[in-house]
Amino acid sequence: IIYIVKVNDTLLGISLVTGVSVDELRALNNLTSDTIFEGQKLLLGLEAIDSDHRALFDSVLLAA
Repeated sequence: IIYIVKVNDTLLGISLVTGVSVDELRALNNLTSDTIFEGQKLLLGLEAIDSDHRALFDSVLLAA
């Protein structure tokens, strides 16, 4: 799953919405800091989003 960073996104915010930890996001995307940029594509993993976070993630995508 690929997530495209939007204005004001943070790794923590993406983590809370997707259920993928900040450390996992850093590792999956070879990030050395928490700095991300609008339009950047982040790998969330193949089955990264657990069922508890799926509805929230879908609602965020639809709102974009």
